[in-house]
Amino acid sequence: MDNNHKNKKYSLLIPSKILTDYSLSFNDKLILGFDFYFVDKMEHNRLLNTEISELLHLHKNIVSRSRKHLIEVGILRKQNRIYYLNDIDLFVEKGDARDVVIPYWIYNNKNLSTGSKLLWGEYNSISKGKKSYFASREFTANKLGCSVQSVSKWTKELDDNNLLKSYKVVAGYGTKQKRIVTCTFSKQGKIL
Repeated sequence: MDNNHKNKKYSLLIPSKILTDYSLSFNDKLILGFDFYFVDKMEHNRLLNTEISELLHLHKNIVSRSRKHLIEVGILRKQNRIYYLNDIDLFVEKGDARDVVIPYWIYNNKNLSTGSKLLWGEYNSISKGKKSYFASREFTANKLGCSVQSVSKWTKELDDNNLLKSYKVVAGYGTKQKRIVTCTFSKQGKIL
C-alpha cells in the first residue's frame, strides 16, 4: 500500500452479520470495513494503524486496541504487518443485500461519531438517496447493537451535519414513524 492513502477514497463494506455482532465495538465494526474492502481487491489489508486512524479520525491507540481485539476473537490474523480476514464465509450471508457501504465522505467526516457513521450506512442500505428508510428506532437499535437513545442522538447528529436529504416524522392514528432519505455525493464529495 502506498503511503499516499490520503488521495484514496475507499468505500468501506460492513456485512450485515458483522453489523449486528454485539461482541464487537462500533470502532471494531468500522475498522473491519477496511479489511472487507481489501479482501475483494488484494486479499489482505496493509494499512497501518496510523493510516486508518487518520482516515477515521480516531486515535491510533483506539485502532490498535480494536485490531488486537479482532485478532483475539478470531476475525483477523496478522502476519508481519499485513492483516487477513479469517474465514470470510462466516461473516457474509449469501443473498443478504443489506450489507452496509460507507463512503469516504462519511467515514472521513471528523464531525461524526463512529456510531453515527455506522447509522448513516444502515439508513443508506435501504435509502440509497432515493427511498425512505422507515424502520422503527427499536429495529434500528437492534440492527446496530445499540440503545434506542443512541439511534435518536446519532440521527440528530447526521441531520445537523446535513447528511440526510430528508428526515420527517410522520404521525398517524396511533402511530409515529420516522422517514429518512440519505444524501448522495458527487465524485468530489459535494452533497447532492
